[in-house]
Amino acid sequence: MSDMNQDAPQVDESNLRKYYKKLLDDSVVEQLEQKLGQPNIFEALGIERVEIRHTNFLAWLLSPKETHGLGDTCLIRFLRELAETLSDVNPAFTVLDVIDWDLSECDVRREWKNIDLLLVFKNSKHVICIENKIDSKEHSKQLAKYAAIVNDHFPHDEWSHSFFYLTPNGDLPSENMRGIYTSISYSIVATLLNGILNSCGVNVKPAVNNYLNDYLNLIKRHIMKTDSLNEQALKIYKQHKELFDFVFENKPDDLQELTESLSNYIENLTHGWQICSTNKGHVRFLPEKLFKFLPKEGRWRNKESFLFEFYFGDMKKISFQTVVSPIDNPNLHSCLNEILSDCLKEIKGYRTPRGEQWLVHYKKEVCSSLIELPRNEHGDISIKDLITQKDFETIFSVVNTITNAMKAKENELISFCKE
Repeated sequence: MSDMNQDAPQVDESNLRKYYKKLLDDSVVEQLEQKLGQPNIFEALGIERVEIRHTNFLAWLLSPKETHGLGDTCLIRFLRELAETLSDVNPAFTVLDVIDWDLSECDVRREWKNIDLLLVFKNSKHVICIENKIDSKEHSKQLAKYAAIVNDHFPHDEWSHSFFYLTPNGDLPSENMRGIYTSISYSIVATLLNGILNSCGVNVKPAVNNYLNDYLNLIKRHIMKTDSLNEQALKIYKQHKELFDFVFENKPDDLQELTESLSNYIENLTHGWQICSTNKGHVRFLPEKLFKFLPKEGRWRNKESFLFEFYFGDMKKISFQTVVSPIDNPNLHSCLNEILSDCLKEIKGYRTPRGEQWLVHYKKEVCSSLIELPRNEHGDISIKDLITQKDFETIFSVVNTITNAMKAKENELISFCKE
């Protein structure tokens, strides 16, 4: 028995019922359920940890001319918070400097040159660059690249610059960027929102007030983990550790769950697609028309020579692709290669196979992020919210094109079974 299994909680049916009743009788659990049941527009949209949505909201909040009706109140409070984080030795700007800036002319740019957030103060000749990270990490020397872009477009002899690295907990940037970027955390945003709600509450539009409250609760609960609900959740876990450990031990992992959900979705389509050799992170299928006659001489578990495949083994994105398996019969391998090349070469997504054994002639990304898996009212993964109808229509078209091309060569393909 492995160490993991030795450490797993040992719970029989009698104990499970006892632990569950204890959970249901806990008043703290009831309070948590009531609070979690309160509507939150950002949670309803499923964007709790979607980086670009947080940056969009910050841009809206900091723009003096935006529809929140707060003018430059949010911007000046934010700048004060930023100034407090800067080094006392030659800071790029101070709280006193902000007083003299013309904030009404601030140009708030989103995704300008791929920079998350850029604040340009034209009259004061100062530019602030903010890179926002929620779950992703700094990569591809992007901080150095963004600093170079700012320096090129806003030369040092005319402009002053400041660079900030925003993360949930104020993580440090890469070592060579620490002298350029100042680390800030989402506590700055929480402080800003608290200040606005406490001092301007009665003057804030009701809808905007709701947005600010919802966003504050969102970042405290999902980003900073400092909300009272997080504390209650920890208290409940400690009180009912045996039950939760048992549940967590038996919870399916996301990779397995997505594999099963996508397989079930494909099987329930009315296109006659049949699930074939599938494993975690790889959902493979064939139209029934092809399944009946394609030779089974491949390397997959069920010996298929060719399959359509959804790949998401790294749990980062979902790709749809066509795959020819290595085959001992070189004539069959060559025939499949020729059929696919001929019928797909004019279709967007076609590619010349890079290998000689496993051949991929077509590949299309159909879901760009698996950070948050959308779920339906039953808690099951919602495939239709992961892969759009438009992408499925493209997939249907590719599958039909290949099916027709192979059906036209049916007799030739069947002949390889006799070799």
